[in-house]
Amino acid sequence: RMVVNLLLAMTLGAEEDKGYELSTSLLWDVSKGFDLPLVIGEQFICKLGGKKFQSASYNDCLQFILTTLYEEGHEFAVNIYNTLMSQTTREQKCHLAYHGFDVQTRNWHFHEYKNCFVGKEAITWMVKYGLARDRKAAVTLGQYWMSKKLIKHVTDERPFE
Repeated sequence: RMVVNLLLAMTLGAEEDKGYELSTSLLWDVSKGFDLPLVIGEQFICKLGGKKFQSASYNDCLQFILTTLYEEGHEFAVNIYNTLMSQTTREQKCHLAYHGFDVQTRNWHFHEYKNCFVGKEAITWMVKYGLARDRKAAVTLGQYWMSKKLIKHVTDERPFE
């Protein structure tokens, strides 16, 4: 959920005109994804496959789509997610990844390292959540982050792999 909140803030909260244009273009995707999309007064009321969602906030509606419906594999939710992800920079993707990776204290070669993630797991996560199209692109992205000193190996001895 934290990754979704950050993604929405980075894309829809971006430059006012750009965020507004993107937000408006997503309304069509949002409306066509539901069996019964309604806007009554200030309320979004949506039904899909027996599930009902109601909120006064467009942002809450997008959060529901990008968490619950994305995880269920609904095509329109995946399209919305991919649209938003395509608007992020490589540096923003690093920020998203930090909140998505399994970051914890780890032991390696009898030393304890805090705030670490495992490269292989990170690559899998980047592909699964659309930060990279495949494992090779994920490695390239991780190497870019290392070159910009956004991440580093715990001993500075290995490249991102």
